[in-house]
This record gives sequence, C-alpha cells and structure tokens, in this order.
Amino acid sequence: MRRIARAFWIVLSLQAAIFFAASTDGAKAQTTVLNRFEVAGAGPSRVLKFADLDYVLSDSATLPRVGWVRTKAPVAWSQGQLDAMSRPGRTAWGRIRFERSNLGDENLAIYTEENRDRLTIYVNGIEIFRNFSNPNARILVWNRPYYVPLRAELLHPGVNEIEMRVTSITNLSIGALQVGSSDALTGVYDQRFFWRITAPAAANFLMVFLSAGALLIWLFRRGEAELLFLSVSGALWWIRDYHFFGYYVVVPWDWFDGVTTYSIYFANAASLSFCVAFLRPPRWRLTVAGLWTVGTAMSLGRLLVGNSFNEAWINLATLASDVFVIGMILVSWWGRRSAEHFALAAILLLAVAASVHDIGRVIYVHWWDGLGFFIQPYLGCLLSMAFLTFFTRRALGAFGALEDMNKTLESHVSEARRELADSEEMRRRLEVTQAVALERERLMREMHDGVGSSLVTALAVAERQGDGGKSAATLRKALLSLKITVDSLEPVEGDLVALVGNLRHRLAPDLRRAGVTVRWRMEPCAPLPWLDAPSALNVLRVIQEAIGNVLAHAGATEIEIGCREERRAGVAGLLAFVGDNGRGFDALAERPAGRGLANMQSRAAAMGGLFSCGSRPGGGTMISLWLPLDRTARSDAELPTAAE
Repeated sequence: MRRIARAFWIVLSLQAAIFFAASTDGAKAQTTVLNRFEVAGAGPSRVLKFADLDYVLSDSATLPRVGWVRTKAPVAWSQGQLDAMSRPGRTAWGRIRFERSNLGDENLAIYTEENRDRLTIYVNGIEIFRNFSNPNARILVWNRPYYVPLRAELLHPGVNEIEMRVTSITNLSIGALQVGSSDALTGVYDQRFFWRITAPAAANFLMVFLSAGALLIWLFRRGEAELLFLSVSGALWWIRDYHFFGYYVVVPWDWFDGVTTYSIYFANAASLSFCVAFLRPPRWRLTVAGLWTVGTAMSLGRLLVGNSFNEAWINLATLASDVFVIGMILVSWWGRRSAEHFALAAILLLAVAASVHDIGRVIYVHWWDGLGFFIQPYLGCLLSMAFLTFFTRRALGAFGALEDMNKTLESHVSEARRELADSEEMRRRLEVTQAVALERERLMREMHDGVGSSLVTALAVAERQGDGGKSAATLRKALLSLKITVDSLEPVEGDLVALVGNLRHRLAPDLRRAGVTVRWRMEPCAPLPWLDAPSALNVLRVIQEAIGNVLAHAGATEIEIGCREERRAGVAGLLAFVGDNGRGFDALAERPAGRGLANMQSRAAAMGGLFSCGSRPGGGTMISLWLPLDRTARSDAELPTAAE
C-alpha cells in the first residue's frame, strides 16, 4: 500500500512539473511569438503590415522547428553572401505569427512582394499557394507581387501562422507580407502589378519597335551613326530589362544571368554614344570609343570580382560615364545655348537619379524603398523616345531646309527659264531686226541705185533739153518723195526730232527756191518706242504734205517747224507742228480742195495720234500732229481745229 502511494505521488509530481514547464513555456511564447505590425485602414478595410519576420535558411521540404531568427522584413542574401556561407542550396523559410482577433470578419487576403524566386505559402501548416507548377522550370518572378485569398476556415482563434518557403537559383530573399481586407489588398496588388510588370513590358516592347524603326532608317542613311547607336541601345536595354517583367527563361540560366548582368554596361555605353554622335563634338568618334572601352572594362571587372563584390557599387561606378557625358553636353550647351543640348543633359540627369533610386532599393542593399518599383525598365523607352524625338526634330529641320532649298532652286530655275525665254525672244527679235535691216538696206540700195538713179537721169535729160517746166518739177517731186521714203527706212530709234530734222534737210532746196525763211523750234523730246519704219513714213508724209501746201498755196514768207512734249487729256505725248504766215483761210467755212488734209488725218489716226489744222484769213495756218508716247494709253480727246 505504501508503495502504491509513493508511486502515486511520484506521478503527481511529474505531472505538476510538466504542467509548470508547459505553462512557463506557453507564457514565454505568448510574449515572443507575435510579430510586429502596423495597421493600415480601419473597419472593413483593416490591413496588417508586418514590420519583421522569423526566418531560417533550410533546404527542408517541411517547416523547420529550430534555428529561427527574427529580423526586419524583407530579408535578402546576395549570391556572394550565400557562397560565403558555403550553402549549396538556395532555400529559406519565413514565418509570421499574429492574433486572429487583430483581423475583422470580412473577406481576407495575403499580399507579399520581393520574394526570390519560387514561392510557396502555408497557413497554419496548410499549403494554399505556389507561384510555379514545375519545380524544374526556370522562371523570373522576383519582381512580381502576389495576392492570395485567405479562407476564414483556415484561421483559428488565438495565434495563427503564415509560413513562406522561397527557393532561388542565385540571390535569395523573403519578402514583406500584409494580411487583411481583400478589397484593400486588391487595390495594392493591382497598382504594384501595373507599375512592376504591365507598364515595363509595354514600355520595353515599344522601345523595341522604336529601335527597329531607327535601324531601318539607318540602313538607308548609313552616315547617321546616332541611329545605329539608338537601335543598339534599345536592343541592349530590352535584354537588360526582360528580367523585370518576364516570366520564363528559355535559355540556360547561367547564360541568361550573365547576359542580363553585363548588358547594362553596354546598354549605358550605347545610350551615351547616341548623345555624343547626335551632338557631334570635336573628336566625337574618340569619345564614343572611350565609352565602349569603359563599358567593357566595367563588365570585365564585374566578371573578375564575381559574386564576392556587391554589384551596387560597380553599378554606381558606371554612372561616372554618365556624369562625364552630361558635363560635355553642358559645356557645349553653354556655348550654343541649344534647346537640344539642354534637353539631353536633363534626360541624362534624370537617368542618373533613377539609377541611384533603383540601386538603393535593391533588396539586399535596401537603402530605401523609393517608389515601390524600379524605374530602370522605363528608362530605355524614355531615352529611345526622347532621342528619336530629337533626331526627328533635326530630320524635320533638314527636310524643311531641303524644301526651302528646293523652292530656292525652283525659283532660280524659273528665273533662268524666264531669262532664257527672254534671251530667246531677244535673239529672235535680233534675228528679225537684222533680217528687216538687211531687207531695208536692200530696198534702200535698190531704190537708190534703181529708181533714184533713173529719176536723176530723167531730171538731167529734162533740164538739158530745156524742159524746166512741169516735167522737171514732177521729176524733182518724185525724187524728193523717193528720198523721203528711203529716209523713213533708216533706223531713228524713236527720235522724232531727228526724223523731222532730216526732212528739213531734204526740203531745204525747195524752200530756198521759194524764198521762204525757216524757223526751227525743236525742244528736247522723249523717244517714241513704237516709231517703226511705217510710222516714220506716215510722220514724214504729214510734215511733207504740210510744207508742200505752204509752198503751193499759202504764199508765205516764213515757215515755222518744231517739236515739243505735250500732254493731252492727261496722256503724255509729242507734238510736231508746221506753221506759216501766209494768206490762210477760214477753216470753219471753207473746205479745201483735194484730199491732202484727209490723208494727213488718216495717217495720224493710223499711228494712234491726233491731227488738227487751224487757220484764219490773213492769219496763216498751223498744222499739228500729236503722237502719244504709249499708244495703249492714247487719249480719245480731239485736238481743237482753231489755229495755234
């Protein structure tokens, strides 16, 4: 009986000890297992944002029980850090513990980001999500956010756990986590997915399209080196940016990782080469060669140091090339004050600021969270669009200059054609004038040597035979008429004064025989451009007829012959007149016999001029012939018939 009692007390003591130990551990767990969080929203939109998490590096396929370490969320290890820890595997577990009472009764969800790469989520040990279907598939999901609905029946009163298992090939990270209202987290997920995946994919495919267009233009304009650098820049930036928004990797991972890593140095060199080739400073080809040399040196340096060096520092070092080109552009801008120079410098400064932003938010650098997404996937498209805009502006300026040049050339060609046409017309006129002159000379020679010689011979025979009467007078008159006709064929260049003066010379013998004194009243007169041979003959005939009438009928002792400029009804012209101091006649009452005045009237009308005859008994007679300088502006006014 005593033995039974002793055994009973031993059992009770052990149970008490176990209960005490369990109670002590439970109380201790209650104070340490819950993770810190911040509450966003209120009421139905309540969301818990966890500031820390527990993690353990373990390749175990099941949730580890020991080795958990609490740290600030998110947590990450670079490939170099994992290599230094001699970890062949790339798997980590993360854990969040929280009280069910901190969440409401609305539909719940889980949101997480910055997990690299394969992610599996458990709730209280039950798997609810994984971002892969084939464990052997090479996927790029490190930049993707995840939204996972959380069924209420998976949670129980008190403490709950959310576990995340993350497996990666290179760098490894466990992202931050939020739990709460499904509606609130849907908005967060949609916004982050757009800025991290959708928009970068659209921007990069647009960049590829622009690069292809630049390459196509360059194939036809090989002298535009900036177009080649623009297309190469777009292709390299697309290769670099694919890991931000892509999903599958269809090439060997090591090859893809190397190309993605090292392409940034050459993409940066290509972009800067575009700026230099576009601005064309002195020795720009040497500067471009230097940029590509720096890019190659950076990639080789990264290759030599391998994973033991933090890539953030070497990426920051590449920005020295950007700063150099920005300085060169600003120096050039200071001299030219060109809007293109300033815009290029501003874009490159923006690219430098964006690069610093992205380097600082790399998860295992984590200087800041920044905008919550990387800007680099947008830079290539932004640079391509800006650069192509600059080139298009320059091309449009060149096209405008070419159009102006073409217009100027067309104007010169039109002017040359007009000059050629004028020259041809002048040549044709010269040919016609020369032909007319030759024909005129031939006619003058024929009339002088033929008709004129015959008339002189006839006149000489008549005078030797003593026939000095009507026959000799008729022959003299015919000879005079022939001389006047020949004179009209002489070129006078529109000089009416010279034409009338030559007629005076021809009529001087007749005037001396008649005992008539001539008064010459010639004033300086403008030339008549239209005074050709027929018109000259008409003028001479009018003046000849007027002088003949004076000698035949007026009985005058003086005759006045003159020319002067005179306007009629506002029209400029020249007036030729013949006046005498003879017996005159009543021009209003008498109608002179013969057709002399009528012929003079018709000759004046044929020249577009005006004829008048003014006379009174005992007051002499005045014959006037007015000729317009421009026959198209001839006045329709009639000259007065009264004596001058």
